[in-house]
Amino acid sequence: MNYNICSILSVRKFILLFLISLGGLSFTYADQLNDTRNILKEWVAAEKVISQEQSEWDEEKALLGDVLSSLNQEERLLREIIDNAKADTSRADQERLELISQRDEHQKSSSLFQDRLSLYERQAMQLVPKLPVILQDEMGPLINKLYSAEVANYSRSERAQTLINILSAVQEFDSSITVAREIRTLTSGEQVEVKVLFLGLSRGFYVDSEGTTAGIGRQSGGVSEGGWNWVEQPNLASGILKAINIYENRESPALVSLPLQIRSN
Repeated sequence: MNYNICSILSVRKFILLFLISLGGLSFTYADQLNDTRNILKEWVAAEKVISQEQSEWDEEKALLGDVLSSLNQEERLLREIIDNAKADTSRADQERLELISQRDEHQKSSSLFQDRLSLYERQAMQLVPKLPVILQDEMGPLINKLYSAEVANYSRSERAQTLINILSAVQEFDSSITVAREIRTLTSGEQVEVKVLFLGLSRGFYVDSEGTTAGIGRQSGGVSEGGWNWVEQPNLASGILKAINIYENRESPALVSLPLQIRSN
């Protein structure tokens, strides 16, 4: 009996201790389960954050890739622009050098033209007083322009055109026969109207309408001598008058003998 009671007490103690142990284990397991749940919640939350950040990073990465591609394209365009600018600069420098060279050549040519033009104008001024009065009268405006070219500040093209017109008129006169009326003062002091037959610029013959006064003329050696030198030769009157009448179609063509001296310079 005592044995059984002791045994029962021992069993009860064991059961009580077991239950206490189970209670302790139960409390410990509950705590671990709560911890695990909390950890799982935190892990899920962390995964969500990581997933969201990964998604945002993927979007930013794609955006950065587009930006990088755009920057690379802009870089290529800029390099092309720089290369083209360098090429354009090189061409511009070459063109500038060519223009400078052309400008220098133009200045040289312009200076040479100016010198030649001034020289020809001086020569033309020396020629004018040697021309027949009738030709000087015809070229009056051109001659005035020639003498006033520098004072009036005419352009070089205007001065050159004036010079060309004068020389053209002189050449035309020299290559043709011209008959003109003049008032000539004889050695006696008498003034008489005569007709003058010019054989270009080589020789001139004059005669009055009565056929009593006649003479021959040619260019003199210098300006100081008055341009043309005229000598009275009344004995040539009939021949000169006949030559003028033939030229003006008042007589039939015929041979006329007039003195003409050819000089070789």
